[in-house]
Amino acid sequence: MKVKRPSSCTSALPCSEHWAVHVYVSGKCLLSIGHNHLDGVEDIMRHAETIRNAANHLLGFIGDAQNARLEHRREQR
Repeated sequence: MKVKRPSSCTSALPCSEHWAVHVYVSGKCLLSIGHNHLDGVEDIMRHAETIRNAANHLLGFIGDAQNARLEHRREQR
């Protein structure tokens, strides 16, 4: 799998515009997504449950957009 690494935060753009998420299983990169790339192994659907599990962990860490909006509204009251 070819993975295009995002550039570092040394450019003129804010660091928040440079992001990447990689999903590895047993040392093998299954999926790499970022602000300027999307790449995965050929048989990606074979790993769909694992990738969804990783995505759910990300959402669990930061929350989803809908819940974040609701929380923001509560804080504004």
